[in-house]
This record gives sequence, C-alpha cells and structure tokens, in this order.
Amino acid sequence: MSDFQQDKLAHRFRQLDVDGDGWLRQDDLRTTAGRLCDRLVPAGRSDLRAEIHAAYDALWEALREAAPAAADGLSQEDYTAAIAADSGGFSEAVRRIGMAQFDALDVDGNGVVDPDELFRLGSAYGLARDETDALFARLDLDGDGTIDRTEWLEAIQDFYYGDDPESAGALLFGRAA
Repeated sequence: MSDFQQDKLAHRFRQLDVDGDGWLRQDDLRTTAGRLCDRLVPAGRSDLRAEIHAAYDALWEALREAAPAAADGLSQEDYTAAIAADSGGFSEAVRRIGMAQFDALDVDGNGVVDPDELFRLGSAYGLARDETDALFARLDLDGDGTIDRTEWLEAIQDFYYGDDPESAGALLFGRAA
C-alpha cells in the first residue's frame, strides 16, 4: 500500500474515530451513521435512516472479520490492514453505505446528485463550498453536470483502493493532511 493510500485511510480513520481515542469501535461507527442521517436524511425517511445504520453495522462486522484480534476496537494500523486484507465484506459494506448515501443526497429523487446536493455531504465532512465544487467537478466523470449512482460508487471504491491523488475519489472525504 502506497504512502498516499495510507494517508487517505489514516484521514478516514480519524473521521470515523469520533471520540478521538485512537480506537475505532462500533459506537464510533454508530455515531457516524447518526450524524450522517441527521445531516442528510429527509424527515419521514426512516427506511433510509435504518439502511444507513444497518450499513455501518455491516461495516463494523466486516472490519472485525478482517481483523479478528481487534474484536473490541481497531487501531489505525488494524483498520488499514483490515481494508488491505478485505475478502469482500468491507467493499460490500462500503458499497452499501455508498448506495444509502446517494439515496440521501438525491433529495429531489431524480436519480442524480447536483452540486447543491453534494455540498450537503461535503459540509458534513467539513468541506467548504469551493472544495465541494472542486470535488463535484472530479466526480462528474461524464461532464453532464450531475453525478449518477455509478460515478458515486466508483469514487468511493477509488477512495479506498485507488492510488492516484488526482482521481475522482481521492478527495471524497476531504484532503488527507
């Protein structure tokens, strides 16, 4: 795994480690899911809220499966190793989260995400409007002014597994410090 990939995953680990204690636990992921729901899920969409929570629980199970010695919590090193050793559970859980995120972002239900809809997510991760606009330009692979579900899911996979700092998914969760 390259230094760039490790930096991205370290950045994401710090985001997910909500209490900042250096350990990723199921409570951290549940808090992350709750915050995401509070920021993105429209009123009356309890089905979507439930799916986001279930997807983050699946993520926890996948991480625990890939790093069984770290059953109560994962260090940053455990987290990175679990992703690198993924036998499919992690990538499927991340895909599930991505699908639910996309559904939450697509407020008007037209099947695509526009710049204003993406800004809602970007602001949840601490990105400024100009940063989300730049991210949008990267994610809109076909240049049609929207992000479709395929572009979104490809960017998520690219974030976790890609090694190109200029790729669409490289900045998906903000710039790694």
